[in-house]
Amino acid sequence: MPHGHPGPQEPIARPGPHAAELGLLLEELRLARAGSRLVTLSGEPWIGKSRLARLLSWEAEHRGWVVAWGRPPWDGAPRPFHSLVDALDDWLAAADPAALRRLGEVRIRTLARLFPALGGAGTDGGGGVDVHATARAVRALLELMAGDDGLLLVLDDAHRAGPEMIELAEYLMHHPPAAPVLTVLVHRRGPTALALSGLTAGVGAVRPVELRPLDRAHAESLLPPGIGPLRRELVLRDAEGVPGLLRALAAAESPEPEQPAHSTRELACGAPPWRAGVPGLDLRTLSPLGRRTMATAAVMGDPFSVTALAAGPDTGEALRAVEELHGEGIVRPDTRAGWFRFARPVVRALMWHAYGPERGVGPVPAGGDRPEAVTALLETSSTPTSREAALLEESARAMVFEQPARSARSARRVAQSPDAPVSARLLLCQALVLSGRLPEAVGEYARLWPLQERFGGPAGPWAEAAVWRARALRLLGAGAQAR
Repeated sequence: MPHGHPGPQEPIARPGPHAAELGLLLEELRLARAGSRLVTLSGEPWIGKSRLARLLSWEAEHRGWVVAWGRPPWDGAPRPFHSLVDALDDWLAAADPAALRRLGEVRIRTLARLFPALGGAGTDGGGGVDVHATARAVRALLELMAGDDGLLLVLDDAHRAGPEMIELAEYLMHHPPAAPVLTVLVHRRGPTALALSGLTAGVGAVRPVELRPLDRAHAESLLPPGIGPLRRELVLRDAEGVPGLLRALAAAESPEPEQPAHSTRELACGAPPWRAGVPGLDLRTLSPLGRRTMATAAVMGDPFSVTALAAGPDTGEALRAVEELHGEGIVRPDTRAGWFRFARPVVRALMWHAYGPERGVGPVPAGGDRPEAVTALLETSSTPTSREAALLEESARAMVFEQPARSARSARRVAQSPDAPVSARLLLCQALVLSGRLPEAVGEYARLWPLQERFGGPAGPWAEAAVWRARALRLLGAGAQAR
């Protein structure tokens, strides 16, 4: 069985989301009976590309096709033709030697330099491989594998496969195998996939299939039964129609039930409201440096600068890591040079809770470049020092009208300290009123009101506090108590 094949015993799954795109792939499978076809299956991260390719593979095998599936190495190290070896080497190892001899000695020698099953060095020693000779030999091998039954060749994460795989795809596009062969190149959108995107220009035998975010009806179909109406709306809004994000949020611990609906801005900066113990996202395509940098950027919040990231790795490593994340479609450039932000804010939120400050990920910028990054860490840290408390209170005051729920979280961290300043406790009350938690705000005011005499009566901050207390009481229908 070809390495990476989904498996012959898997049931043919229900189409689910992207049923129309699956129909296009099945149509290509039918057309490939009359002549070799090439498909590019593209989309943003976690949109469902690999899942759709697996559905196609199950259906192809059900129809009697040979299925081969390959991808680049998980560790991110570039190895020439690794995807092809991953897909075809197991078939070569099990093939009848008499059948292989039909390829001819020259082609077998060419393939043997690449495939361990034929006694070659494998992809680690593929630096001296003749790409054009290899492409011609691979074309003959695909014809042999297809026979009369047909061959489906799926190369996943093709945007990471290296330039030699682009040359192979171009050769197969202009010199298609004389056999029923369907080749599917699965790749993410992004700068590293520009060459793959250009394959479709002016060639009728290449079909681009792009997966886009789901509409509301299809997105709702992925949510589990029994999910509450408010949480349902938050999941649908924050996932933005991306199936992988929908499933991750549906499995995550929901925001605190007593808190009102959070804003999308809270996903991009500070301690996000979603409480996810694991990211729920497949990050294996990233290098260790890429994953670590992605976690650090999540702690810092959007937007983040390469200079600030370099507080951990050196500047060169930070640049390489950001380039990798950009190439994978996870981050995108901001309006300022050298600054970036997550393409989907909820990805940053999931990463923050999975690999953020509670798990020791840093670094924390020191100084004024991004003080909100420090605040994001302190919101869930242990009891803050006096300096940290002052920073949290300053941050909470700055965002009380724009992000009152987050302002309340920051102010509460300060107010929980035994020697917390009254100003922080009054700020907490104001933030609770603005975020709609009126009974809690009135209760806090009741505990604070006896302290007025110690601080000189209603003057200063108490006058403003009296106004906000009165507003809360009136909104609760207790206007008489507000006088």
